[in-house]
Amino acid sequence: MMLGLLLARAGVHTVVLEKHADFFRDFRGDELGLLDEFLKLPHQKVRLLKAKVGDTELPLADFAHLPTHAKFLAFMPQWDFIDFISSSLLKNCEI
Repeated sequence: MMLGLLLARAGVHTVVLEKHADFFRDFRGDELGLLDEFLKLPHQKVRLLKAKVGDTELPLADFAHLPTHAKFLAFMPQWDFIDFISSSLLKNCEI
């Protein structure tokens, strides 16, 4: 998607094909076979999101029920994520 945007901005006629009908996925590493390698990087796992109002804690989201291998959100610095994606591209592309 990002490449499509950059090419279009540069004046290159671009068509982006999407496998799914929506974009309700943040990281498709599991679909691309990158998840195991991605999770080797330092990251923080969040399995449950809660809000605290005064002395009361309210559950907002429980990721234990997601229909996916990784039932959590993984947080890491953006530069580490971009390094991971760019190195994955270099490993899988002929340049």
